[in-house]
Amino acid sequence: MMFLSLPPNPVLVEWSIQQKIPDNLYREIKNIYRGDGLPLECVILNLYSGRFFGKIGVFVWDAVGIIILVLALSGIFLFYFPAGFRKRKNRLNNSNASPK
Repeated sequence: MMFLSLPPNPVLVEWSIQQKIPDNLYREIKNIYRGDGLPLECVILNLYSGRFFGKIGVFVWDAVGIIILVLALSGIFLFYFPAGFRKRKNRLNNSNASPK
């Protein structure tokens, strides 16, 4: 059976020493990675999701969505069940009317 073992005196690898990348190579890699700029699609997507404004923007957009949902549900409720709302409204109007 063969086992993997390190040599008795490990040799230092010199080709993997950290060095600064030449400026022209850095610009070329950066251009390939990022392109010519930020695409409009990314900006619109970040605005839509709220990420454009950071972490707080996401929470604000979520709160706006919940408020719109509550408004929609209350509108549906008042559309299908207007009688209860009208009775209360009439009761308030009758109590405010002064007898002459």
